[in-house]
Amino acid sequence: MKGGVDLRRLRDLVRLFDGLRMLHDELFHVLESKIDAMRRADVTGIQSAGEREQVIVLRMQEREGFRRQLMEAIGGDLGLSAKAARSLTVSQLAARLPDPERNLVVNAGSRLQTVMAKSAQANRLAATIARDVVQHMKWVFAAVRPADAVPVGYTGRGRTVVIDDASLFEAVG
Repeated sequence: MKGGVDLRRLRDLVRLFDGLRMLHDELFHVLESKIDAMRRADVTGIQSAGEREQVIVLRMQEREGFRRQLMEAIGGDLGLSAKAARSLTVSQLAARLPDPERNLVVNAGSRLQTVMAKSAQANRLAATIARDVVQHMKWVFAAVRPADAVPVGYTGRGRTVVIDDASLFEAVG
């Protein structure tokens, strides 16, 4: 389209943003359930949430491919190279659009940004909890290691390895 951006492409971009917003909202709820399962030490719940999380992330990655294609087309309408068009932010794109289209894109981007921030915060919390649990378990296992056990090597991650005859077993059912 000469002289401006094809409105169908902008509407597709807005629909894409709304779809991504729904995916991020879904991700947020899955992360909430994962965090709740972590608090309850529900391994099955954590695994289930992790599987649902992976499905959502794959769908987001698919949508990202579509976003790139759409931005290349919109960028072509604006006379930009494909690389430059793919990396445009919402505000950079909006600055190149007339008012009605600008408002449409900015509003959709703003709605998406709000939900993305919420899901990112939940993801950071889940990662912090997981990291703290792993650190705690390392401390627990180090505390139950026999005192006379001596390190004899290193793991791929630089941790010392102890070989001894002691065995840990579950004493409670």
